[in-house]
Amino acid sequence: MTAVLLVDEATRRRRSSRLALVLAQHGATRLVPRRSRRRGDVCRAAGLLTALGARVAVRPPSTPWPRPGSGRLVVADRLRPLDELVLRTVVPDRVLPAERAPDLPGPVCPVEVRYRTEDGDDVTRLLGGDLGTAVRRALTLRGLVIEVRLLPHDRWNCTTMSA
Repeated sequence: MTAVLLVDEATRRRRSSRLALVLAQHGATRLVPRRSRRRGDVCRAAGLLTALGARVAVRPPSTPWPRPGSGRLVVADRLRPLDELVLRTVVPDRVLPAERAPDLPGPVCPVEVRYRTEDGDDVTRLLGGDLGTAVRRALTLRGLVIEVRLLPHDRWNCTTMSA
């Protein structure tokens, strides 16, 4: 693995300021009607990722997923702290960890989230731990790309996902 490039101090400060702005706006959501909150949640999550300097790349499934409202379950192999924010911008449904999916009815739509640099270096393990640690580390990475793969729902076995 090559050395991961870090941003300079000025970029880190700009990102920290943008992050603080996004977090400050979070308190205003209680004034918004409930049905409009989903849009606000998506915008806030996208704003946070933008403040971190991250780019989200979505890889669509080879076969279409069932439409929202059809009882589909979106399932992730594991949920890291930043995964929930990323998935909120990509899939508006609630995302469950794979180990809970076999117990619930409905079509299972699996996702995988991976973190890399623009150069292709895998930095997934650097962004583990709690949310605060993940955000602090993401602030310093240059060219962070968060890759979300929407996997086909018809050929998925949840037991292999959590293994």
